Amino acid sequence: PLTVQHATPRFSHRSTASGAWYPSSAGGTTQSPTFWLNPQYSITLSHRSKLALLLESHNPEYRANVKLCWAQIPQGRRYYQLRHQDIICDSRQYRIGSDFVESRDALDAGTYVAILSTANAGETGAFSLTVDANCPVGIAEMWNEELNSPHVRLPDAVFVHDVRRMELGIRIARILRLGVLVKHLPALAHGGQGGSGSGSGSGSGAGSKEGPVSASRSPLLVTLQMGKGPDAVVIAASRDGEFSEGTERELRVHMVDLNPDVVRGREVNVVLERLASAGVPERYGVEVFVGIAGAEAVRFAEMWVDC
Repeated sequence: PLTVQHATPRFSHRSTASGAWYPSSAGGTTQSPTFWLNPQYSITLSHRSKLALLLESHNPEYRANVKLCWAQIPQGRRYYQLRHQDIICDSRQYRIGSDFVESRDALDAGTYVAILSTANAGETGAFSLTVDANCPVGIAEMWNEELNSPHVRLPDAVFVHDVRRMELGIRIARILRLGVLVKHLPALAHGGQGGSGSGSGSGSGAGSKEGPVSASRSPLLVTLQMGKGPDAVVIAASRDGEFSEGTERELRVHMVDLNPDVVRGREVNVVLERLASAGVPERYGVEVFVGIAGAEAVRFAEMWVDC
């Protein structure tokens, strides 16, 4: 005999969220330098459970992908660089209209991160995210503080010959949160080290021409420091204090709170240090993200070059 009965749901709890890829948040795949712009959501489990995520694009022609990742320390920090070991589960495909992933094993109670993307940068439109678990589960979109904070452009840092270290001093007027973005730029055919010292220009000399961006570059470390020399105190660093692998075009020092009693009126240095010379001049654009106080609270002071 044939028996028909209702299927038993595999998960007891479900949460949904609606969002959209906007021109400022449609970052494309991990191969795109703007991948970090994509929407990211925190997924919070109240108890140990498996997780299943379904991403549905409202544009059925888009190829979509959802990655479930471990939460970063401190929790609440967005991903700006994604490594293989950061990913819990991923379909590894961009599927037409929707994508589904499920953790192989039960995950401990806590917070995880979902990154939602499409196959091409610039694809805008609405989406819905459904999360299933066997316990209450919460979803919250993660605020992109760096994208929504004022930026202050410092003079370019140009490494020539055997220069290994450059410091860009900034003056801080009052309490704020501070972060740094360093981008590898095309080398200039003609130009000096850094910019005019005003902090408002790109650092390019008059009549300078940009060349191609080299595929390889020196491993680089970016730090925020208070003071100089052996008494300098490192406030924060890119890649948790490790040098880059030499293939990354962007490095970040994530937003940190600066104690107003310590830094008010004092100089903080953005320090770029490379392991060795690449054999050709290397040029980096340097931007400071300013939270709370606003861009007027930071101004460029001076640049130092150490060989």
